[in-house]
Amino acid sequence: MVADAEPLIALSRLGELELLQQLLGEVWITSVVRQELLDAGSFQGQTEIMYPEHGCMKRVSR
Repeated sequence: MVADAEPLIALSRLGELELLQQLLGEVWITSVVRQELLDAGSFQGQTEIMYPEHGCMKRVSR
């Protein structure tokens, strides 16, 4: 699944980011989504999203 920033931020803030891994396995984010996440400021779970090697997030290399 390729994810958009808003659902990732919402799940992170709720502390439920692991639901994505449980339901989908891998979640891919584009460089545009990564930039949106950077622009969103600091939020709970941001490390797991911003640094895909920590968890189920993978970066699309485009």
